[in-house]
Amino acid sequence: MKFYGLYTIRVDQMQEISFILTDNMIGHDEEKVFRSFDLKGSTHGRIEKISDEDLKNGTGMKVLKDLNLIKLNKDGKMFKIDE
Repeated sequence: MKFYGLYTIRVDQMQEISFILTDNMIGHDEEKVFRSFDLKGSTHGRIEKISDEDLKNGTGMKVLKDLNLIKLNKDGKMFKIDE
């Protein structure tokens, strides 16, 4: 993984926000991704619609959000289990 830097920004009167900027961590293995998430630590408006087929076969590079993670974990559908 390529690390570009650690940055801190402040917009107007908001609290400072620090973040790390990196290169794409997935690389050329996109077809191997079962689920991917963009987690913010908030639940307000943080859900994407998932079809029944995606629940079974994985969502791949479709980015899910915080409430998707909570629901999938609660329903026991977070991970792919080979039978």
